[in-house]
Order: sequence, then structure tokens, then C-alpha cells
Amino acid sequence: MILELTRVLGDFNIVNQNVGRLPAIMKQTLYVLAIIYLLTSCKVDKRIVEKIDFETQYKFSREIEGEIARENALRKYQISASDYSIKGDYRNALLQWDLAWGTKERKFAEAQVDSINQKYTKVKAADYIIDQAKINQVIIINEAHHNSFHRVFMKCCVQVISATFRISFFDVEMWMTPKLS
Repeated sequence: MILELTRVLGDFNIVNQNVGRLPAIMKQTLYVLAIIYLLTSCKVDKRIVEKIDFETQYKFSREIEGEIARENALRKYQISASDYSIKGDYRNALLQWDLAWGTKERKFAEAQVDSINQKYTKVKAADYIIDQAKINQVIIINEAHHNSFHRVFMKCCVQVISATFRISFFDVEMWMTPKLS
């Protein structure tokens, strides 16, 4: 039994002596692994820069103005109004549209205004469209291409109508400006 105890304690001493060396061995292993990792991960790959070639329907203001200057036909203002509208420049879109069609302020006499108010009833457009959707299967609405507020208004109407009546078919006409050469 004493012999056995001596052997166990001796084994314990051997383990104790190796415990002191264990952190040093682990550090060396960690350093070797770190160096191997750095050497294998530091490969320099040549980066390839690809040129992406695409065209967008949005034009810069200077492009639109250049097209206006080159074009002689009256339609140049209609096209520029749509171009400005597509890119979200609503003020210039409306100004260009007014250049195409001209504006004149109409002065109505008070009697004329009264007769119009007596003859017609003012209703909210959205409510009227939704009411018409209740009694008609097909609704066709025309909007001005140069005025994006019309599209926003129609989007709101379509959302209400589709939620209420479960529309099975919805069609939208899109108009794109032709390229001027």
C-alpha cells in the first residue's frame, strides 16, 4: 500500500512538473498558429474593377435644359415637363408645362361664379372615385404625365379601392419620354 501511494504521488509530481510547462507550450502553439494564419491570409489578390454601364430615365437639370435649347418644336416643353416630373422637380415641371401651353388668368364676374356654384356641386374627388367604383366594374382615369401629384393621388385611391373591393386586375399606362437626337 505504501508502495502504491508512493507511485501515485510520483505520478502526481510528474503531472505537476508538466503543468508549469503547459502555458509555455500553449503560447508557442498559439504563436505558430498566428504566424501560419497571417502568412496564408495575407495573399494579395488583384482587384478587378468592372465598369458598370447602365442608363437611367432620370436626367440632370443641365441635360434637360440642353435638350430644350436644341429642340425647336413646341413639344420640347411638354417633354421637359415630364423629364422634370420624373426626377421629382415638380416646380420646374409645372413651369415647363405652362411654357408649352401658355397661361392666362381668367377673371370671372361674381355673377358667373355664382351661376357655376349653383349649377354644379363640389365633391371630394377621392370620395367620388370610390363611390363610382362601387357601381362600375371599369374605371378609367386620366392623369397629367407632367404632374406627379396626380399619380400620388391615384395611388391613394387605388389602395382604398383595392382594400375595399378586392380588385382582381389593375392596369397602369406608362409614358416614357423619347430620346431626342
